[in-house]
Parts: sequence; C-alpha cells; structure tokens
Amino acid sequence: KELSAAVEKANKELEQQRLQQIHVPETLEPDLIQIPESIASLQAQVEQHRRQVQISYSSVERIESIPREMSTILEMMNDTLEMLEKLQKEALQADSVKSQIEKKRLEASTLETKLKQNERQTKGLEEKLKALNLNQQPRRAQQEAELTDQERIGLEIETKLLESRRVLEERRRKHAEVLQREEKFAQDATAALEKLKHQFECYTTEVLQAMRLN
Repeated sequence: KELSAAVEKANKELEQQRLQQIHVPETLEPDLIQIPESIASLQAQVEQHRRQVQISYSSVERIESIPREMSTILEMMNDTLEMLEKLQKEALQADSVKSQIEKKRLEASTLETKLKQNERQTKGLEEKLKALNLNQQPRRAQQEAELTDQERIGLEIETKLLESRRVLEERRRKHAEVLQREEKFAQDATAALEKLKHQFECYTTEVLQAMRLN
C-alpha cells in the first residue's frame, strides 16, 4: 500500500510539473531542465523505498508463515506418531504371529518325531508279524490239514448219521406196519374167537336143550 501511494504521489507530482511546464516562461528553462533529473532521483528513491517495502513485506510474510509452518510440522509430527504407533502395533502383532508360528513349528516337529516313532514301531510290529506268520505257516498248514481231516471225518460222520437216521426211519416205518398188521390180526383173531365162542355157546345151549327133551 505504501509503495502504491508513493508511486501515485510521484505520478501526480510529475503530472503537475508537466502542467506547469506548459505555462512556464522561457526564463525558467534551466529549472525545467533539472526537473527530469529530480524526477529520476525521485523515481530512484521510490524504487528503493519499494524494494525496502518488498523486503519488509517478505520478512513479515515469512514471520507470518511460521505459525502455519509450525502447525504443518505439528500435523506431520502427529501423523508420524500415529504411524509409529501403528508400526509398533504391527510389530507386536508380527511378534505374536511369529511366536504362534514358532509354537506351531515346534508342535509340528513334535508330531513329526512321534510319527517317526510310530512308523518305526509299526515297522517293527510288521516285521514281528511277518516272522510270526513265517513261523506259523507250518503249524497253520498242519492245522489246516488237521482241520481238513476233521471236516472229512465230520462229513463222514454226518453221512453215517443221515444213513442211520434213514435206516432207523425205515425200520420204524416197517415196525409200524408190522404193528399195524399185528393189531389187525389180533383184532380179527379176537373177533373170530368171539364169534366161535358165541357159536359154541349157542351150540352148547342147543345140545343141553335137546338132552333135556330126551
């Protein structure tokens, strides 16, 4: 503002001097010759004053910008602190995950050791079972042979039992037929005997009656 006012003032003075130059008599020509020099000096002073004002303004502007810069710096510091806190949390989480991974790795190593032990035990049991099977093969063959003989004997016994049952059933059937025939014969004989007895009684009665009549 001061610079503008100074320039405006210098322009006004210059304009006034030009107006005065129109009405100035020739006797004042030497003075008029000095006017441009005065104006140039004034312009130099104005320019110097403008530069001083600009320098002062720049200094003031820098001073005024300090709070804004401090605020920006504080914001950056706060952002940095937040980022550091996040990094610290992520570092803690990473340590926790790392601990869990180490724990899982230890568990996996323990399981792998147990698995190898189980594999060795299983292999040992398989070898023992294989040796036992080799040792049991002759005995098993003998047992199978004995079992085959027992099965054969059992089949023979079962066949004989079936044959015996058939013979027994046949004998029972024949015995039943004989008993049936004997029962029928006994019934017929009893009936014939009863008939003869009845006839004998009738004959005896007739004889006794005839003897009484004689």
